[in-house]
Amino acid sequence: MSAVARKELHRLVDHLPDTDVMPALRFVEYLFSHHDSAQAVSREAEELGEHGEHAWAEGVADLDAGRKHTLEEVKREFDL
Repeated sequence: MSAVARKELHRLVDHLPDTDVMPALRFVEYLFSHHDSAQAVSREAEELGEHGEHAWAEGVADLDAGRKHTLEEVKREFDL
């Protein structure tokens, strides 16, 4: 699952408008600075196995179908 997730992350980052690159960078830096917490979340996601793969596929389908949050909504949620 990790390789699939990384590939999708790269795809999404590559398509960000220039105005959204810095907020995305700050968020990824935040995740990196909380590495232990991120590792715990990652382990939990991997433990989900098939259910996690299904949830990931649903998330991608939601994005493709336009069911997504705006950058402004995400910024508000993460106080960016």
